[in-house]
Amino acid sequence: MPTLETLTHADIEQVLTAKSLRRAKGYVTAVHHPQRAGSTLTAQIRGSWLYDIEVQVNERGIHAICTCPYDWGGYCKHIGAVLLKWLQAPTVFAEVEPAVSSASRPADFPFPVIPVDPAPAYQPKELPAWLTNPFEVRHQASLKNLGRWLEFLKMQELRGIAAKRGWTVKGNKKAALAQQLIDQMTDAADTARVLQNLDVEHRRVFWALVLLGRDRILQDKDIKRVAQHFGSLTKYKQITTYLNHLVEMGLVMPAQRQQQGIDFVPGVVLRHCPSLPAEFVPASSQLTTDRPAADLRLADPAPFLQQASQLILMLEMEQTPLRRPMPRPEMEKFYHALQAWDYDPPELSGLTPRNLTSKPDLTLTVPPQSPALPDDALQRLTPIVGSAAKLDFMFNLLVTVGIFQPGSPVTVWPEIKADFFKLDEPRQRAVLIRSYFELTTWSELGEVLRRQPELRLRRSLRYAHMPPAQLQVDLANFRQIVLRALACLPDGQWLRLDDLQPLLRTLWPRFDQSRWVSWVYGVPGWFLTRHKNNTPLSPDHAADWLLAQWNFIQYMLTGPLSWLGLVDILYDDDDPVEIRLHGLTDLFFDRQAVVDVPYLAQTPSQAGAAIPIGALHIEEQTVTVNPAAVSAQAHNLLDKIARLDEAQPHRFIYTLDPLAVHTAFESGHTLTELMTDWERLFSQPMPAHIRQQLEIWWQGYGQVRIYSGVTIIEVADEYALAEMKAVTSLAEHLIAQISPRLVLIPKTAVAPLVTELEQAGYTPKQTDKV
Repeated sequence: MPTLETLTHADIEQVLTAKSLRRAKGYVTAVHHPQRAGSTLTAQIRGSWLYDIEVQVNERGIHAICTCPYDWGGYCKHIGAVLLKWLQAPTVFAEVEPAVSSASRPADFPFPVIPVDPAPAYQPKELPAWLTNPFEVRHQASLKNLGRWLEFLKMQELRGIAAKRGWTVKGNKKAALAQQLIDQMTDAADTARVLQNLDVEHRRVFWALVLLGRDRILQDKDIKRVAQHFGSLTKYKQITTYLNHLVEMGLVMPAQRQQQGIDFVPGVVLRHCPSLPAEFVPASSQLTTDRPAADLRLADPAPFLQQASQLILMLEMEQTPLRRPMPRPEMEKFYHALQAWDYDPPELSGLTPRNLTSKPDLTLTVPPQSPALPDDALQRLTPIVGSAAKLDFMFNLLVTVGIFQPGSPVTVWPEIKADFFKLDEPRQRAVLIRSYFELTTWSELGEVLRRQPELRLRRSLRYAHMPPAQLQVDLANFRQIVLRALACLPDGQWLRLDDLQPLLRTLWPRFDQSRWVSWVYGVPGWFLTRHKNNTPLSPDHAADWLLAQWNFIQYMLTGPLSWLGLVDILYDDDDPVEIRLHGLTDLFFDRQAVVDVPYLAQTPSQAGAAIPIGALHIEEQTVTVNPAAVSAQAHNLLDKIARLDEAQPHRFIYTLDPLAVHTAFESGHTLTELMTDWERLFSQPMPAHIRQQLEIWWQGYGQVRIYSGVTIIEVADEYALAEMKAVTSLAEHLIAQISPRLVLIPKTAVAPLVTELEQAGYTPKQTDKV
């Protein structure tokens, strides 16, 4: 490989096309500000614009980048001009210190890399969705959406829906008619009746639409494929005929008129329609396989909730950084397709600059995503949850919930944690499950790749501008396909996985980006393949589907859905053979705010249950608890009266703390409330000496209040104060109102308030102005 000292014209010919090289010769005299820093040349060339060029020549070859838009094979004429300038007059390149001094070559990386740190922690600008968009709000939004969709229909079409369903409607205004239809469409019994009265072929098409969902890229052939999985369609030649009939009955909304893709079943109908009929997927109230009881694992969400609360408190107490990302290849600045992606170091070391710039079919391996927490944290925290894979899932889930803020070190969002711990356990579980539905920072595929060495995830460098975030979204969408199919199945009934496999294969034939994006360059942007192969898995080969999709689905069932208490599983050795779902339908289609596992016995961690002997030990000012034996609400109560001094997997030690108690009182909690909560959560009265200490703090609370860093605002009368609140942001900054004429605000709020008052026509007087 060349160096700057041994570079020849022949070397330049290897990285430029003949046409670019000819044009480069005309730009040699236009090279300005040439500099050399070690093995790197930089310069500027004025063409249509002023372009910056950087060229690195080392044992790996010639790497270069230019700010011009050239992207047609080989390097551009501007890069060629700088290289030719070096050959002709190396002495005109001014010597400077290397700009990148941090490049290193660790043992595991056969090329220079630059270590990077994880992004710093930050508090998101918006609150998590479970706080801002609760069940009641979502329910009302779905009704409004239905009203907007009905507005696209004509008056006679609205009346036609009512006639088909046997409803009586009155009025001559579209809005009034639409509202009457909405009131009828929210009747679950009527929806079940009309579906039952459909002929079998229309029922097949309806359920195909339900299973496929509102996918913008769906075509009629997709609906037909899924509908024909349930049986033949012979009454009509066109699938649109069936769809039009379903639209006429108000079961389906016609999306073509809104230019939003294929017809779809609205959420209001989904919320009230029954499960997939047994004629399509057989179900039984009893197990069909005679297996020992040891092979049956019943849904139990309690351990996951307990482990989540332990993890939150332990990570809150001990500052933990995130795992450092893979070090970035020094050469990635020259190749956009490498930026931000993880990579396989040996594979990348075998590539030449020519491969990366001119080889049309080049693909690279995307290794399984590394755990978010570093190895020492995994070793410390894995005993709490049972496995490193479950720990990584739980951590990413809690980031999505908002309890942990994004970035490093791991930082708790105190207000979100407090709001979450206030919820009872069924509501906590519902928040976690719905967050799993939307989780994008973690995917089941990572664990599947680790468990299946034969399977590889690869990406095409033809799609150089595709970011890793697009892959994460695609994988989350694949999870949605499976969740939707499972949510359509009957709840509380046993189903054989062998019976589900054909349906799932029909719904999800491909495991690559082409599920949503048409191939542009003859290959999808990312795809799964077998080891030492470079072609996507074939949807026509059953073995390929079992290796990829089926392993993904099985891990969903035995991992997240099992951990969250949504599924019972019967195993044959280590393979799941039968499942029974609990509550997935109600949560996925948002039918209920919370769901219970009906046969689950009350656990010691639930409110009102007896705390196991030895799980709670109180001595003087300390409270020692087994964190897995008490609920998150109990930990929340202890946080209000004490500080957590020690957090071990099986022992948390709290010490009574006046600052914590003061904060609780400031938040509106009373002594009576704290005592009542103690008895409810620990099933025993608060010990006398703790109650007496809290009484002392309660009696002294508020008798003396000391403020620092504040400013006093004095107004002429109480009416002026009310007016100020109306025309300025005073209410947002208010710390305390001492009297009808005196209020306290932070010093930092003085300047913006003065500006607002002046804009409103006031002339505020400032004394002791700094």
